[in-house]
Parts: sequence; structure tokens; C-alpha cells
Amino acid sequence: GIDLVKSTVTDLTGIPIDYFMGLKVDGLINIVDVLGGIRIYVEKDMYYVDETAHLGINIHKGWKEAMNGEQANQYVRFRKDELGDIGRVQRQQKFIRAVVDKMMQPKSWLKIPDLLQHLNDNIETDIPPEVIGQMVRFGTSLQKEDIQMAMLPGYFADISGISYWRVNHSQARTVIGELFPESSLNLVY
Repeated sequence: GIDLVKSTVTDLTGIPIDYFMGLKVDGLINIVDVLGGIRIYVEKDMYYVDETAHLGINIHKGWKEAMNGEQANQYVRFRKDELGDIGRVQRQQKFIRAVVDKMMQPKSWLKIPDLLQHLNDNIETDIPPEVIGQMVRFGTSLQKEDIQMAMLPGYFADISGISYWRVNHSQARTVIGELFPESSLNLVY
């Protein structure tokens, strides 16, 4: 549940997590479609079918000038390659950068009312409205180069037949300390 996720992230990073926000799958699809698609380079052919999860992925390598919402959903969920979930995380970060690039374009600003409506319909959160307003104002003041993303160092681990990414805590502490100087992990020697 949400409380366990918050406490786990706090324990891992040393940063208190006050609120959560989750985007429903349909939300991603709708937001990308409202934006008119995302320009992104697909680095390899992606094909995968999972009947149980009702997931079908079929995207060809190359530039997508206006990847639609359904394709974007497939792109960010694909993990059937040599890197598994790690490759998926890398693609998700690349996708987020592409969305930020699109949002920085003045013609996208005209779509903000439609985007906000779709966000209201497709996000679960406990963030109070006044804090969301503060976040929007802060977000609009950011420059693209101010946005940093990192994957915590670690290694693949097989636990009871299930593949996990196990964090290397000593290396992760360095990454977390650089990204979050206010982390309580920086106070521990």
C-alpha cells in the first residue's frame, strides 16, 4: 500500500515522503494524445505479447515524430530484452525527458487546460490542491537541464525464482547524497 511505499522510499533515501501521486495507465495514454504525440527515438524493435496482462507491444526501431499514447504505453512498459527492468527504467527516463521537451514548447502550453482535466481524471494522489498549485508554479520555473534522474546502483538478484534489482546501499548513498544534499543519509558517517 501507499504507506509502506512512502516509508520504504524514506528509509532508502533518507528523504521524508509527504505525499504520493500515481498516474493510471489510461492517464499516460490520454496525456500523450492530448499533447499530440511525443518525439522519441526507439532504439530497437520491440515485440512482446502477454495475454495474462492484456499487453501487446509492437514498435519498430527508429524516430517516432509523434508517438501516440498507446505506443507510449507500450514503450514505457517493454522489458523483454537483455536488460529487463533496467532497460525499462532507462526508457522511462528517456520518455520523461521527451515529455518535458514537448511541454517546454509554447504550442503545448495551449493544451494545459485539457491536460489538467485528464490529470484530474487519471491521477491518484493525497497532495492538497494548494500544494499542487505550488508544484505547478515551481515546475514552470524549471529549466530542462535542472531536471535530474538517476537509477540507484545495484545488481540483479534472483529471489525465489523472481528477478529483482537489489540496491547497492553504499554506492546508492553516494548517488542519493549528490541528488539530495538534505538527505538524512548525509548525516550518517
